[in-house]
Amino acid sequence: MLYDAERGDMTIAVVGDAMISRRMRAFRELHFLQLVEIIRSADVSIANLEFLFHDYESSWQWTRGTYTRSDPKNLNELKWMGFDAVLTANNHAYDFDALVYGKPVLPSGRWGLATLEVCLAIMQSATEHRDILMQHQVAVPDGV
Repeated sequence: MLYDAERGDMTIAVVGDAMISRRMRAFRELHFLQLVEIIRSADVSIANLEFLFHDYESSWQWTRGTYTRSDPKNLNELKWMGFDAVLTANNHAYDFDALVYGKPVLPSGRWGLATLEVCLAIMQSATEHRDILMQHQVAVPDGV
């Protein structure tokens, strides 16, 4: 056997909405740390990135609910928790500053394509028992 993956054993941790608005590594509760260990120990960990990450003013839309914006520095918390990929196609892309001022929003169509490529590669690799070359991956910008 060349690779452990040829055994067919793979663990995937998939979680729902990641709404990270503050540092996560500060928390020390036992159950939280056990959850982080599950995420880190999986071969692949994926979360739905429910927030937009930017460091400029809030949307013009007043809300009685939760704001779906976070400082880009908090992306490092998802990395710390062990997430390998995030899904970015959701309904919070309607962002005032991106539309009015042309400021960039990190989750873009390129991120969506990269995320889809990861999901498809996982399934293809599991079926074909081989490494899959990915061509649409994008780097997280420096300083994030």
